[in-house]
Amino acid sequence: MKKISAPKAKRLPSGSWMCRVTAQGEDRCFTGSIKAEVEAQALEYKLTHQVRPLSARTVGDAVAQYIRGREKVLSPSTVRGYEQITRNYFRRLQALPLKTLSAQDCQAAIADELEAHSAKSVKNAWGLFSSAIKAAGSGDFPVRLPQIPEPDTPWLSPDQIPIFLEAIKGHKVEIPALLALHSLRRSEILDLTWDDLDLAHGRLHVSGAAVVGKDQQLVHKQTCKTASSTRWVSIWLPRLTYLLQTAPRSGDYVVDCHANTLYYWINKLCKQAGLPEVGVHGLRRSFASLAYHLGLPERVTMELGGWSDLATMHKSYVRIAEAEKEKAADAIRAWASSL
Repeated sequence: MKKISAPKAKRLPSGSWMCRVTAQGEDRCFTGSIKAEVEAQALEYKLTHQVRPLSARTVGDAVAQYIRGREKVLSPSTVRGYEQITRNYFRRLQALPLKTLSAQDCQAAIADELEAHSAKSVKNAWGLFSSAIKAAGSGDFPVRLPQIPEPDTPWLSPDQIPIFLEAIKGHKVEIPALLALHSLRRSEILDLTWDDLDLAHGRLHVSGAAVVGKDQQLVHKQTCKTASSTRWVSIWLPRLTYLLQTAPRSGDYVVDCHANTLYYWINKLCKQAGLPEVGVHGLRRSFASLAYHLGLPERVTMELGGWSDLATMHKSYVRIAEAEKEKAADAIRAWASSL
């Protein structure tokens, strides 16, 4: 069996000592005030969790160990997604032993999955499997993954937003829909509490996220998706202020419903109004496009929406309505006609 090296502890800014060890694909941290004791605890753990030889493990073992070793540091929704992937993807590959696994095996498995699933889904699933295989010490196999076309995600143009506001008026989904139109993500909407509202100053505070866990129940996190997502959001629609002032407060959270309910009702109301079915996130994109239409500075829009950088906002969220393009084309035609 491979010799087990003694872990070395590192001093933290707080003055404590920390030692991180990995065994069978699982990470574990030990901390304490005495370096020797921390290293001894880490070594004992490593000795009692020695890695089984590759010949005794399968790809499925590696993936299960990879997920289990990261449950405490990953989002509950990420863990749930990983477990769904292991149930639905690469079932035959999971039975193969790591010791004999080859790049050809991996490429063949990808080809099989592409017959049943979309290119994006297969690429995402392979991301988990390749990371687990590498973490288990079986190498990093070069494979060819499919090209994924840029998604054509719908959003509402500035001319369509008033139609949408009328369509949702008085509906139970109106408050969360208006929050999405104010740039909030679904996870931020579901975590918003009444204490986060500062209606006297016309604003609300986004400081957490609620994601769906393994048991399909919401798990509330004390942090947002990114550091820049924690922000104050100014309420620019008087209707939202009115609804928040007059809504009954029966619990801690402003919106109390299943995560999928928001997507279902927003799309249904959009369809009835003859609008694109944008879902919750499409309303967030609509906010970015509206800000562009109104000429708001890019950095202001970025901070209002909680995007981490301008490149991310440009790539994923800023959409120029066809009407804007036509106005630009008309301006060029008018100039050309004077020649």
